[in-house]
Amino acid sequence: MHRLRPLAVPELTTVACKVLDEYEAPELEQVLAALGMTGVDGEFKNLIFAANGPKPEIILRDAVNNRLDIVRNAQYCLTYNRPLGAAGLSWAELVAWWQETNPAVSGDQVAASGHLCERLA
Repeated sequence: MHRLRPLAVPELTTVACKVLDEYEAPELEQVLAALGMTGVDGEFKNLIFAANGPKPEIILRDAVNNRLDIVRNAQYCLTYNRPLGAAGLSWAELVAWWQETNPAVSGDQVAASGHLCERLA
């Protein structure tokens, strides 16, 4: 897990394919099959997740540009709004974002990672 956690989805997919070359793992095959599906083209815009209270109320301000606004309960959810690289979002990037948005855990990456895990749970 220590070596896999910082990898993005494309890198994890490569590792999973290598595992499947040597071992039979139907569950892993199902996960890889699901990853084969693609979404819409365009720029990443909205990652709203991990509500720890009332669910956020979201409205679609602009359907063409996929612009959403949280109109109620924004304080209970996390909103990742940084651009994604070609490799997607890695755990390390998510922890770095968490450190910047939470000054209490800004200094120690290991503590920030644990704190974010607790928040996600």
